[in-house]
Amino acid sequence: MKNVYSADKAVIQFGHMRQENQDLVAFDLTHLSHRNGTELSGMLGFAPVRFLDIKIDYRDGLVDFAYDPKRWGR
Repeated sequence: MKNVYSADKAVIQFGHMRQENQDLVAFDLTHLSHRNGTELSGMLGFAPVRFLDIKIDYRDGLVDFAYDPKRWGR
C-alpha cells in the first residue's frame, strides 16, 4: 500500500464522542470504495468503537451509534 500516514497526537470526533491523543494510521480507501460500489469514508478500530452502543437495523440497512459520556466518565 502506498501513501500510508501516521499521527501520534490527533483528535477523533465521531458524533458526540471525542478522543484526544490517538495513534492513527490513514490511507486512501478509494480502491475499496470502487470495488464495493459504495463510498468508504473511513474505518474505526476497537479503541473508539468500544465507547459506542451500536444498533444494527438489518431490515432498513441502518447502523446507529450512540455515545453516553456519563457512562464512560468523559
